[in-house]
Amino acid sequence: MMNINSYRFYSILSRYVPIVIVIPLLLVCIGSLQGAEVVSSESLSINGKLIEKRKKPDISRNISGVAAKGGLLVVGADEGGDVLVFKQKDELEYNETEHVCIPLDGKKCGDARKGAEIDIEGIAWGTKYLYVIGSHSIARKKVKSKKTPEENRQRLETIKVEPTRDQLFRVELDKQGKVANGTKIQQLSLRKLLVNHPVLSIFTPIPSKENGIDIEGLAVKEVDGHDQLYIGFRGPVLRGNHALVMVLDFERGEFTESSIKQDAEHPKVHYLNLGGRGIRGMTELENGGFLLLTGPVGDALLGDDKSIYQVVFWNGKEDDLAGVAGKILCNIPTPDGTKAEGIELLNKNRAATDVYHFVIVYDGAEKGGTTVFTCERR
Repeated sequence: MMNINSYRFYSILSRYVPIVIVIPLLLVCIGSLQGAEVVSSESLSINGKLIEKRKKPDISRNISGVAAKGGLLVVGADEGGDVLVFKQKDELEYNETEHVCIPLDGKKCGDARKGAEIDIEGIAWGTKYLYVIGSHSIARKKVKSKKTPEENRQRLETIKVEPTRDQLFRVELDKQGKVANGTKIQQLSLRKLLVNHPVLSIFTPIPSKENGIDIEGLAVKEVDGHDQLYIGFRGPVLRGNHALVMVLDFERGEFTESSIKQDAEHPKVHYLNLGGRGIRGMTELENGGFLLLTGPVGDALLGDDKSIYQVVFWNGKEDDLAGVAGKILCNIPTPDGTKAEGIELLNKNRAATDVYHFVIVYDGAEKGGTTVFTCERR
């Protein structure tokens, strides 16, 4: 944690104040609401001691990512640094596995990580590996009612920088949800890629809820026998309402920063007009394309009817600069005080149907508020 005056990217911020502040905050608007209502919804139950405990870190009310495969359900929280693994009992019920908790950073499960949180935001399963990504964000301190005006001024002028958020993990799990025997959790950072990108670099010194860098979506496609990662950004949203998806390819399937393939000296990025919303979650489709969970970039609009969350289909192949008219599938309800934070398609391996069947997890809801929604294809 450090004061903004000492932050190493401050010089970049100074040069681009007109771009960073005026354009994103004044010109980005929320698009019209075209989504249909969900066809149906059902509660999905995840049971176990860790998900039900009340003491800090309270992962049960901070779930922000979800992935399912082979009868296993994995969730992660934006507090701490653990992912929890559950095994399917019935169609809509999962229970803790024997080794339910996997600490990604080598600490003990449930350890407090004040100032050193991973800020897990996206989880996705590839052909062999489970991937987990941190937000790669920085944050401005919040005003607190019990603080003096001067103390709150100091808080607003202070940026929290936690390098532990700058992590992408890869881990192989066995059928019981344990780290596969003889393997280790691998990790790398995307910070250098962001700092060197011609567009994203401008936003790296900006707090996440102020249209700065904030990674929240993650999905995986198999290409030429290797996993290709799609990384969705909640922020920034560019002028013209364009959200971003970065595509990561690894040479020979190696998981290192140096093995990331470069396209014109930086990873490929797609620009999608999502009506001013950012990407809050992603899930891949078996027959091509993705479902995107979209929502507001910051928290200021929460509770406003323009901040509604939506599920959008994207073919995954090209930019969509003209908008997503006709591709918005449905609106996702958000119980009071909650934010839809993760999405996972549940009927990936089924024959083509007329509906999408997916689970949504919520930040701020008890036990993640895990809910299975059904939306019609459009």
